[in-house]
Amino acid sequence: AAAGSFPTDLGAALSDPVVSERDVIGKDDRVPYDPDQAPGRYFGQLVRPEWDWKASVCTGVLVGPDLVSTAAHCVLDEEGKLLPMVHVSEMVFKPQYFKGAHTGSSRLLSMTANRKEDWAILRLQHSFGLRLGFAAVRTEPDSFFEGRPNVTLIGFSEDFKHSEIAGAHHDCHTHGVKYHRGQGWDADFVLHDCDMNAGSSGGALMQEFNGTWYVVATNVFDVIRHYPENSSVVRNWATPARYFEETVKRMNAGLNRSTSMTGCNQTSPDVMVCAFLRSESSEAVNRV
Repeated sequence: AAAGSFPTDLGAALSDPVVSERDVIGKDDRVPYDPDQAPGRYFGQLVRPEWDWKASVCTGVLVGPDLVSTAAHCVLDEEGKLLPMVHVSEMVFKPQYFKGAHTGSSRLLSMTANRKEDWAILRLQHSFGLRLGFAAVRTEPDSFFEGRPNVTLIGFSEDFKHSEIAGAHHDCHTHGVKYHRGQGWDADFVLHDCDMNAGSSGGALMQEFNGTWYVVATNVFDVIRHYPENSSVVRNWATPARYFEETVKRMNAGLNRSTSMTGCNQTSPDVMVCAFLRSESSEAVNRV
């Protein structure tokens, strides 16, 4: 199929999900996402090379013409320091990724990230959001998440088609907000029961309001993995949008996208800002 058309093998994709019990709560309710329709069209794979030439996968969502939101632990270590520059600077965003096909690719121009709150906003070389559109970001009060609203989580989990297709869990719920400190985190997080696994870090909890899809939280980690002694308390965790909405607004308002230097600066005790000098080139491919 040409770029922009719905994958013809979606039925086959539905028939054989690989299921892990680690972060799936009860029955696995994920289905393959639709990369041509909102909100799926805003999502893509973030691929970071490793020393052994393998790739580490996270999920990203377009939140501006050239901005992608994801989890900070995809780019920073537990101490808030940049993962090896050679790896992060080579990170690539592949929008509408579906079984190896994607609508172009882009490396990073710059990023702003907070490891304690576990969010990162990446500026791409290329403005995919002008063609694909992008999600808005919406801050909600803690009482909103305590009300168990229906949300959608989309992420490239390793246990769902080996991250080759993003899984979408529609009509899952949040379960309030809880403070957590340890292993690099020090913030309030949204508890949710959306099915997920490694690779879905950076995926977004989405809600639709009046025809617009909003990011209300960024998926970051799971209780079972970090609290194995409390495995009966199964909740997955996400960073509420109140931590990064203002950064998205500031970066979307920025007129100067060019970078004159490379490197990172700690602009506050918890916020890291990095610039990656790049040539203006990309790989454009048709999705099949």
